[in-house]
Amino acid sequence: MNSLPPQLGLAVTWITDPADIDTLRDEWQALAERVRADIYMRPDWFAVWWDHFSVGRRFACLVARADDSLVGVLPFVLEDVWLGPFPQSVARLAGTDPHCIILQLSLQARWADKVLAEAVNHLIGKLGCVAVSFTPISDLAAHLAPLRGLADCGTGRIVLEAAAGSHVVFDLPSSFEKYLALVASKRRGQFRSRVKGLQEAFGMTAERLAAD
Repeated sequence: MNSLPPQLGLAVTWITDPADIDTLRDEWQALAERVRADIYMRPDWFAVWWDHFSVGRRFACLVARADDSLVGVLPFVLEDVWLGPFPQSVARLAGTDPHCIILQLSLQARWADKVLAEAVNHLIGKLGCVAVSFTPISDLAAHLAPLRGLADCGTGRIVLEAAAGSHVVFDLPSSFEKYLALVASKRRGQFRSRVKGLQEAFGMTAERLAAD
């Protein structure tokens, strides 16, 4: 683990041992809920993903605090790619794969510019990566504009962007009951009947994981 001194109210720490993530779990989950981060950017998902996909990868996680409050967690994996006869390190967001469209990081918007710039500068300048990938990103992602702005922040970094297809976003009501109210009464009745059948036959239960 290593740290950078506070800059303009922001203190950044880098974690290189995945086991240390456990000490952040509750704080990270609370931050993810506040900013409505994607499931791929949450601690429980990361833990399962790392258990299954960590082979051959190195770990580096940015942890950002402002006034002792957690404002950003960005886990990365470093992988070697071959450019001709030489291996080069490339960093990308941990917990994601090519099919995971990212809309919201575990990152407060107020600090996005500084945190993303620090992430890229550290991964390239300190860890020797030749590139940092944040893809695939939705056009609706809150961090898209700050990433595009990295090319203009005086670091000499180049931002490459290319369209990679389309995806669908559903704007859902704030609760499942409100969603059901929008469904045709016949379909709503069928759903509730089937749920009741599952509960009676198999003892199915439901647990609410996050507040609206």
